[in-house]
Amino acid sequence: MSVTLVTVSHVFKNPDGTAASGTVAFRLSARITNSDVTYAAEVPVHSTLDGTGHLSQVLPANNDPGTTPASSTYIVTFMLNGASGVSLSGDEYSIVVPYNAPGGTVDLGTLLPAQVGL
Repeated sequence: MSVTLVTVSHVFKNPDGTAASGTVAFRLSARITNSDVTYAAEVPVHSTLDGTGHLSQVLPANNDPGTTPASSTYIVTFMLNGASGVSLSGDEYSIVVPYNAPGGTVDLGTLLPAQVGL
């Protein structure tokens, strides 16, 4: 089995309903390996929101059967300009990108703690 690629998406809005702007960084907590494929943890993946506040980033699922270590997470860092009425600039959260996401896509808001309010 090999690593499953999953699209992580979300639409960020400012409190007034306009599209938010900025960047979201995803960094693995540990190097992950599955079969003969390895993804480094040292370099984050940065995704810039488009003009409508939409984020779309393809990431390797970090809970695929056969992926080691099984306990890895993504550390998500928000560098946004006024999204969702919540100050997210510089905030960090840990998530797991599920290999079994329906249709190969998952909304970032569903992976974050409920109190984040995305």
